[in-house]
Amino acid sequence: LWMGVPVIAKRSPGWAGRTAASILQAARQADLVASTTEEYVKMAVRLATDADDRQERRDNLLEQRSTLPLFDSAAWNKSLEGVLQVIVRRAREREAEGTAGPAPTAHSIVASETAGDGQSELTESESSESQGEREISDT
Repeated sequence: LWMGVPVIAKRSPGWAGRTAASILQAARQADLVASTTEEYVKMAVRLATDADDRQERRDNLLEQRSTLPLFDSAAWNKSLEGVLQVIVRRAREREAEGTAGPAPTAHSIVASETAGDGQSELTESESSESQGEREISDT
């Protein structure tokens, strides 16, 4: 996709099918996700034989590389760094307090982008908290 090559996928309950469908959705290419084997074959034949469609998709993918979050490695890395910082900080706090219980995991921390300013907002959900989620302002 990064190189502008259209990709097709067949949706399935397994990891590969779900992941491929999710990536194509993020690349604004959801119409290339087939639900059946017959659809998949039709898509493959169309892409192989319709040079105009293939070129239009290639141009769109290349044009959207700079705007789609799917291709924004810097933002993804920043979000991951933020999540890891929260995990380390909370683990250190629990260690210093001698608190029993599980430390936060990557699954319990959700990183989301705030609208407009490009700053990361980290939310940690802990099972020990009755309200479920609270904001953490680590930068």
